Amino acid sequence: MSRRHHALSGPIWAATRRAVFRRDGWRCTSCGRAGRLEAHHEPPLVEGADPYDLAGIVTLCRTCHIERHRGDAETPGRAEWRKLVEELAGSD
Repeated sequence: MSRRHHALSGPIWAATRRAVFRRDGWRCTSCGRAGRLEAHHEPPLVEGADPYDLAGIVTLCRTCHIERHRGDAETPGRAEWRKLVEELAGSD
């Protein structure tokens, strides 16, 4: 986990997350649902985003957050990781 991802704990992150949810009306900005809300960084933290910049965070429900990250699965690093996991799983 990157140093930026470690920033996603503690009181500053909790306050940031609440501020984003409040700004977005406690609803998913993608589908409008009000349950199981999560904060999503755009651009991603791994690309150097400021973890506390409200302009770079949107509210998503769990389902939409998973869908938003599906595209990440095809980035080169993830593709290499997936290949390694599949090779290890096949070696049983």
